[in-house]
Amino acid sequence: MIGQRPLQDSLENSVAIFSGRVAEVQTFTVEGYGDWHLVSFEVDRYWKAPDGKDYNQLVVFTGTSGDVCGYEFEKGRSYLVYTIQWWHDDNYLYTGLGYRNQPIEGAQEDLDFLGEGMAPATQSSWYEQIDGINIQPLPQPQIEEKTVVLSMVGIGVAVAGTVAFFTMRKVGN
Repeated sequence: MIGQRPLQDSLENSVAIFSGRVAEVQTFTVEGYGDWHLVSFEVDRYWKAPDGKDYNQLVVFTGTSGDVCGYEFEKGRSYLVYTIQWWHDDNYLYTGLGYRNQPIEGAQEDLDFLGEGMAPATQSSWYEQIDGINIQPLPQPQIEEKTVVLSMVGIGVAVAGTVAFFTMRKVGN
């Protein structure tokens, strides 16, 4: 697949790898960081479970669109999903573009590589997982006033140069 990590790298670097059906996609906002999707899955197989938590229901975060590296999951469709820890709260999972996520019907190469997998053994509801979410936005870098002033000066010089160029050109004609 173009733009995807190699299978072995994905296996080694993922916190969880599972297949499951999307039950719900919810959108929420993290202050200062925009909108996120919280995707609820009915898990049917695990190849790697997060910290041994092989839940039958699992929630995963992703961006709201491909523009912000989010993977666009469709409700009711089954997928093979590769996840890492979510950087806002490492008790939760994140996935996005480039993580080898794909509809299950197109995942045969990955499924052959991963092997049989295992059925989930732990009962857990999405609501139990969602209730525990503690969203702490990452600190925003502060723009220094010097940068703003230099930008304004740069824009002023560009405008003055453009006006001078066209004025000189008009005078020369």
